[in-house]
Amino acid sequence: MITKQDIYTILQEISLKESTHHPFPQANKIWRIIDLLSWMGDRAVTYEAIEAHNQFIDRHNNDRQGKYYGDASNYLQLTKEVATNTIALTSRGKDFLQQTPKNQ
Repeated sequence: MITKQDIYTILQEISLKESTHHPFPQANKIWRIIDLLSWMGDRAVTYEAIEAHNQFIDRHNNDRQGKYYGDASNYLQLTKEVATNTIALTSRGKDFLQQTPKNQ
C-alpha cells in the first residue's frame, strides 16, 4: 500500500527538469499507462491499437486518446516511438513492469 509518507519521501528525493523530448502528456489516469505497458508485452503497438484496447469512444473516429496514453508512456521513457504512430517498451518500461506496484 502506498502511504502519504511514501509520496512525501518521493517528492523530497526527486528533482524536476524540463523535458524537451516529448510534449507534456494529456493522459490523466496512471493506471491506464500501467495497463498499456502490461498489454503491450514485447510487441510494438500503434496508437490506433491502444485506442481500441482501451475502448475509447472518439466521435471523430481517430486515435487521439490512444495517442495521449502512448505519449504519456513515451514522456515517462517507458516506451519509445519505433515507427510512425507505433511504440514499443524501452528497457526502463520492461524493468518497471517487474517492480511491485509500490515501487512502480
